[in-house]
Amino acid sequence: MEIQKEELVLEEGDCQAMSTNLKYLSLSILVFQTTSLVLTMRYSRTLKEEGPRYLSSTAVVIAELLKITACILLVYKDSKCSLRTLNRVLHDEILNKPMETLKLAIPSGIYTLQNNLLYVALSNLDAATYQVTYQLKILTTALFSVSMLSKKLGVYQWLSLVILMAGVAFVQWPSDLQTTTTKELSAGSQLVGLVAVLIACFSSGFAGVYFEKILKETKQSVWIRNIQLGFFGSIFGLMGVYIYDGELVSKNGFFQGYNKLTWIVVVLQALGGLVIAAVIKYADNILKGFATSLSIILSTLISYFWLQDFVPTSVFFLGAVLEDGKMTQVGKKKKRAANRSILLAKKIIIKDGGTPQGIGSPSVYHAVIVIFLEFFAWGLLTAPTLVVLHETFPKHTFLMNGLIQGVKGLLSFLSAPLIGALSDVWGRKSFLLLTVFFTCAPIPLMKISPWWYFAVISVSGVFAVTFSVVFAYVADITQEHERSMAYGLVSATFAASLVTSPAIGAYLGRVYGDSLVVVLATAIALLDICFILVAVPESLPEKMRPASWGAPISWEQADPFASLKKVGQDSIVLLICITVFLSYLPEAGQYSSFFLYLRQIMRFSSESVAAFIAVLGILSIVAQTIVLSLLMRSIGNKNTILLGLGFQILQLAWYGFGSEPWMMWAAGAVAAMSSITFPAVSALVSRTADADQQGVVQGMITGIRGLCNGLGPALYGFIFYIFHVELNENPMTENEVNVPPQHHSQQNSIIPGPPFLFGACSVLLALLVALFIPEHTNLNVRSSSWKKHCGGHGHPHSPQAPGEAKEPLLQDTNV
Repeated sequence: MEIQKEELVLEEGDCQAMSTNLKYLSLSILVFQTTSLVLTMRYSRTLKEEGPRYLSSTAVVIAELLKITACILLVYKDSKCSLRTLNRVLHDEILNKPMETLKLAIPSGIYTLQNNLLYVALSNLDAATYQVTYQLKILTTALFSVSMLSKKLGVYQWLSLVILMAGVAFVQWPSDLQTTTTKELSAGSQLVGLVAVLIACFSSGFAGVYFEKILKETKQSVWIRNIQLGFFGSIFGLMGVYIYDGELVSKNGFFQGYNKLTWIVVVLQALGGLVIAAVIKYADNILKGFATSLSIILSTLISYFWLQDFVPTSVFFLGAVLEDGKMTQVGKKKKRAANRSILLAKKIIIKDGGTPQGIGSPSVYHAVIVIFLEFFAWGLLTAPTLVVLHETFPKHTFLMNGLIQGVKGLLSFLSAPLIGALSDVWGRKSFLLLTVFFTCAPIPLMKISPWWYFAVISVSGVFAVTFSVVFAYVADITQEHERSMAYGLVSATFAASLVTSPAIGAYLGRVYGDSLVVVLATAIALLDICFILVAVPESLPEKMRPASWGAPISWEQADPFASLKKVGQDSIVLLICITVFLSYLPEAGQYSSFFLYLRQIMRFSSESVAAFIAVLGILSIVAQTIVLSLLMRSIGNKNTILLGLGFQILQLAWYGFGSEPWMMWAAGAVAAMSSITFPAVSALVSRTADADQQGVVQGMITGIRGLCNGLGPALYGFIFYIFHVELNENPMTENEVNVPPQHHSQQNSIIPGPPFLFGACSVLLALLVALFIPEHTNLNVRSSSWKKHCGGHGHPHSPQAPGEAKEPLLQDTNV
C-alpha cells in the first residue's frame, strides 16, 4: 500500500514537472515568436518596393485560416492519423456542441471590437497618452484573473504588475514626442480617445481571461478550441477586410503586395495564435504579459544593435530596468514556490503571504531610512516642480496648485485610517511598500507628461500616508517611554532630508538639466522600494495578526471622522481643537504655496528657494529642540503656545505685506520660531490629560490637522485666484535671478500676498481662543471605544494620526 502511494506521488510529481516544462517552453517560444513577428512585420511594412503594399487586414484573415489548418493537422495527429477519427472528433466536438462552439464567439468578437477601439483611440490621442493608458491592460488582466479564476495575488505580485506596467509604458514611449504632440486635439476628441482605450483595456483583460477559463475548465483540447476561435476570427476578419479595405481589394485583389516576406509574417502570426493558446493553457495570462514585455525589450535591442533603426533614450532604459527587475522577481517567486527546501537551505524565509523577513530585527533606523529616502527624492524635485507647475498651468498656477494639494490632502485624510486598519491585519511592511511606491509613482512623469504628473500626484493622496504607517511601525517596536524620542528622530529625519535635497536638485538642474534630477529622484525612490523589499523586517508580531489575509477589519476603526466626533465632549478640548484648527489651516495652505510664491511673485531663483528651505529647516530644528526646551522651563506651557502663535501672526503678516526678497528672509526666521506651537500644544495635552485620555485628545488634534491639510491648500489657491495673483504677463524663466517683484495692480502692490494676510487673521483668532485655555486642568473625554479608533494602528499614544501623513508637493521643512 505504501509502495502504491509512493508511486502515485512520483507520478503526480512527474506530471507537475512535465506541466512546468511545458509552461516555460511555451513562454520561451512566445518570446521568440513575438520578437520575430514584430521585427519582420516592421521590416515588411517599411520595405520600399514597387506596386501596392500588402493589406494587414487580409494578412490577419490568412493567418487565422493557417491557424485553423495547423490545428486540424494536430488533431489529425492526435487521432492516430485516421481521417475517420478526425471527422468524428470534429463533428462531435464542434458541430454537435454548438453552445460550446459559440462560447468562442465572445472573445473573438471582443478582440475585433478591441482592434476598432484602438483605431479610434489612436485617431484621438497623442502617442504618449495612448502608450501609457493602454498598459492598464496588464492590471485589468490581473483583476479579471482574480475575479473570474479565483487566483490569489499577494502584495508583491500586485506591485510587480504595477511596476511592469510602468516599465512597458516607458519602453514604448515615443522618442519623437514633440512631433507627436503638435497635433491639436480638442478636449472632446481626447475624451473620446481616452474612453476608447480604457474600454479596450478592459475588453483585452476580459477576453484573455475568458479564453483561459474556457481552456482550463473544459475537457476539449486546446487545438479544438483554437479551431473554434479561428473560425469566428476569420468571419470577423473578413468583415474587417470588407469595411476597411473593400475598395482596395476589389481594385488590386486580395493578395496584393504579397511576397516571400509577407508569407513569413503570416506564418509567424498564425504560430502566435497557437503559442498563445498553449501559454494560456499551461501558464496564465499574467505570465503571458511578462513574456510579451520581455519580447518588447529584445525587439528594441535588436533594432538598435542589428537593424540600427532605433536609438534608445533614458526613458527606454528606465523602463527596461523596471521590466527586467520585476520579471526577475516573479521568476524567483515561482522558483521559490517550487523549491521550498532550497529556500530553507539558503535561509530565505517566506511568511505572511510572501513577505521576506528582512535584515536584522525591526528598529527605528529602518523607518528612518525609509522616510529619508522618500523625502530626499521629493526634495530634489522642489525647484524643477516650481517651473513645471507654472509651465503646465500658466494662467491659474496658484489655483491649480491649491487644488492639487487640496485633493491630495483630503484623500490622505480619508484613506489614512483605512490604511492603518489594514496594516493591523496584513502587517506594516506590505503597506510601507504600498505607500512609498504610490507616493513616488509620479516622479518619473515630470519630464514625460507634466499633466499626468500633477494628476497622479493628486490621486496618489489615497496611498500617500507613509507617516501613518511609519509611526505605527515605530509604535510596534518601542516602549511607551521610548516612543516620543523615536517619533522625534523620525520627524528630525524628515526635516533633515529636506534641508539639503532642494539645494542639490537646484544645482544639478542648473548645471545638467532637470532630466538628470528626475532620473536621480526616480533612482532614489526605487532604492527606497528595494530597501523595503530586502532590508525592512515586519514589525507587527505574528501572534497579534489574524491567521489569514481574508480576516475582517474594523470599519469603525477606519472612520476618518471618528476622532472629530469627540471634540465637543469637553470644553477645554474644544478650545484646544479650535486653536489648532485656526492656526494650522493657514499653515497647511502656506506649506503648499509659499515656495511657489517665492518663485513666481518674489522672483527667487531656484538656488535661492533651495537655500531658503535649508535655512528655514535648520532654524526650525533648533527652535523645536533647544529654544522650545528653554521656553517651556522659563515661561510655561501655555505662554509658549501664545508666543508661538504670536510669531506665526508676525510671520504671515510679513509674508502678506512683504514686497522685497529680504523681507521674506526675515519673515522666514520668524517662521522658524512659530514652529514651536504644535509641539507646545502636544506637551500641554500630555501634561494635563490623564493617561487613558492621551490618545483621545491627541487623535482629535491630529485628525483636525489632517483635515486642514486638505482644506488649507485649496483655500490658499482660491484666494490667490480671487485676488488675481498670477504671472500671466511675466512668465518665469530658469535663468532669472532675484529681482524686485512686479505687480499687476494697485491692489496687489498694497497686499502682494493676500492669503498670508488672511492666515494672519485666522491665527489672531486662534490666539484669542488660546487665551481661555487654562494652564493646569484635567481633560475629561469619554474613551470607552477609543481603542478602536486611535491612530489607525492600535497605539493610543501615537501622536501621528490619519491626516498627519503630510507629504505635500511644495513642502515647508517645519517638523
